[in-house]
Amino acid sequence: MSPATTTTNVTTATRRPLRAAATEGRQALVRAGHFEAGTRRAAGKPSRSCAQALTLAPAGASLGHVLSANASQPAALAPAPPLDEGDSRKVQQPVTAVNTLRRPQVISETRMSADAIGLVGMSHLMELTQGRDDVLVGLVDGPVALDHPDLVSENIRTLAGASFAWRDRESEACRHGTFVAGILAARRGSRAPAIAPGCTLVVRPVFSETVRQGALPSATSSQLADAITDCVDAGVRILNVSAAITGSISAHREIGEAVGYAVQRRVLVVVAAGNQGTVGGSVLTSHPWTIPVVAYSRTGRPLPQSNLGRSTGSRGVGAPGDGVVSLAPVGEPVTSSGTSVAAPFVTGAAALLWSAFPDASAVEIKAALVKRLASWRRTVTPPLLDARRAYEVLSPG
Repeated sequence: MSPATTTTNVTTATRRPLRAAATEGRQALVRAGHFEAGTRRAAGKPSRSCAQALTLAPAGASLGHVLSANASQPAALAPAPPLDEGDSRKVQQPVTAVNTLRRPQVISETRMSADAIGLVGMSHLMELTQGRDDVLVGLVDGPVALDHPDLVSENIRTLAGASFAWRDRESEACRHGTFVAGILAARRGSRAPAIAPGCTLVVRPVFSETVRQGALPSATSSQLADAITDCVDAGVRILNVSAAITGSISAHREIGEAVGYAVQRRVLVVVAAGNQGTVGGSVLTSHPWTIPVVAYSRTGRPLPQSNLGRSTGSRGVGAPGDGVVSLAPVGEPVTSSGTSVAAPFVTGAAALLWSAFPDASAVEIKAALVKRLASWRRTVTPPLLDARRAYEVLSPG
């Protein structure tokens, strides 16, 4: 029998115009010190055409979802984040490398998860709390196998109206979504990291399962923007986007507007940096409000395939992304590597911090995670997440 899940209806009739919300979000960030007043905006009326193609690469290197972009409209995000000075201004061509999820090797799966958790100082925080159910975490990814026995299904909600429902547990989209969900919401004691099973996971699928055999899951810029907005409207506090956008940084206006809406609603947005091994930025990683995440090895070094950049180095963090064990839709646990694996560690840390400090603001949670908000770092490589230090920053006295 499949476990019962709660369905949340999200309507767009009452949704605030994204451009207005993005403008308010910019003003809020100016007040919070994220922007200098007078930041240049891009001109032009935003387009909401679903025909604009998006390059979305579900960012787990072992899953290798890489798609091609065909977007030519100028950015109209408010504000339009400037190109990183240290970033490439050319469209980066992704490396098409499709690897399958692997069964863990001889080393204990429990030990592998413990090593990943210990690498970022998460053990203390996980001992303190499993999370609060009033801390909602949005997951924009593939569909999740909701009947998996190791998922805390009573704390998982799916958004009604999502165009990509769970149909095929063998699809790459479902495998990716279930793997990331296991990192966040598996039962404690399972072989997945199971960081914050006490929080409510709000699943909003964006990658289609209805693709021909051998094809990669895809989404348009409008679909990703709608998924972000749906999660914000559903009341999430943190949003995990384990997908990397490839293509020009000046494209994908709708996604920038959706992130601006999240800013206005004070929703933290954690994004995977991507796995093309480039130095550059995207509309997600370069936005001043997002937290870009780079994958680190078990020895505490960035993986070579992780995308880097000035924004990622100054405002991002690193997290475990090398041979992490989590759930597959069917069968035994599997391992995966890459930035989509790393991002939920940061999302989970934010969820536990907000559970431990429910009165903290989004700005305070973000500041604790990234050490400080000012862009003082002069490197393209971010430091490794230190969840224990983040807890100490928020602790009184």
